[in-house]
Amino acid sequence: MLIKGSVTGEVDGFAIIETANTSCTGCRGCNEPRSTLVNIPVTSVTGDVVSLSMTVGNQLLLASNSLLLPLMGFVTGSITAMLFDAGDGGQMIGAIAGFLVGAVFCRRQDFSRIQIKDTDNG
Repeated sequence: MLIKGSVTGEVDGFAIIETANTSCTGCRGCNEPRSTLVNIPVTSVTGDVVSLSMTVGNQLLLASNSLLLPLMGFVTGSITAMLFDAGDGGQMIGAIAGFLVGAVFCRRQDFSRIQIKDTDNG
């Protein structure tokens, strides 16, 4: 995954990087670019064009944390309730409880997993 953006400012040694909104028309809303404060030191100055990338391993880690853990909790909770012969309502409660347990075990990821490199302004 590679996204290009431009440095639009700096706050306490951390860069504010503005990226083009690359989502589809339905998700874009106002068609405005997105800017975010990147919480890792960046050597670029305002106006520089940078590329933001993430390795495949970090993408898989992010996906497993945000998608697989809650899904596995959901399925495990439902199967556990089924093994205890809890009925349909019990399976629903088990699935919801399992989902919540899976969501609790998700770890928050920070911007240190994103690699930022200067690119040519041309």
